[in-house]
Amino acid sequence: MQILATLNLVDSRPGTGTFIRQPQAAEVFRPELFGLLIANSAALELMEARLMVEPAAVRLACVRATAEDLDAIAALLGQHERALQANEPANAFAAEFHVLLAKAAHNQIVAGFMESIIGLLMARGRKVDRIPGYARTEVDEHLAILQLVRDQDGEAAAAAMRAHIIDAAQTYDTDGAPLPLSPSTRGVRHDH
Repeated sequence: MQILATLNLVDSRPGTGTFIRQPQAAEVFRPELFGLLIANSAALELMEARLMVEPAAVRLACVRATAEDLDAIAALLGQHERALQANEPANAFAAEFHVLLAKAAHNQIVAGFMESIIGLLMARGRKVDRIPGYARTEVDEHLAILQLVRDQDGEAAAAAMRAHIIDAAQTYDTDGAPLPLSPSTRGVRHDH
């Protein structure tokens, strides 16, 4: 119903109901609306795919990560922090964090998956650079996840990653419409 209302195909009137509209073609076929709807669909699918892979990958990283893996992630987060303090774009560092973490799981398929979606993560990141305070929150969450991996706390790291992915997904659409969580992801969040 929200999508139909966004497309001006229905009119919702509180207390009386929802009615079909007869809009002009120019009202319906607005490119920015279709772009928004497509972006929401892609963002939802990206979040769902990440929820299937990354919590399990971080759990593996808790067991398999080497000192070199952890040092590389820490160095990247140091660069991320410096970029943030210099008020420079940091989305490439944020996306690369997820790739390095997947590599620390020492599973080539998982690492390949994360490398294949880095472009999508970076495209999303260019949007979140405009959200006040989000870049700080993101680096803090990454630092907390790294610490859980160092502590080899697989369950807490997986829960933190799940919460991080869901929180990040809420920023995918920066045009004001919240990203709807599908029935498969509702209730997945676990506080950490």
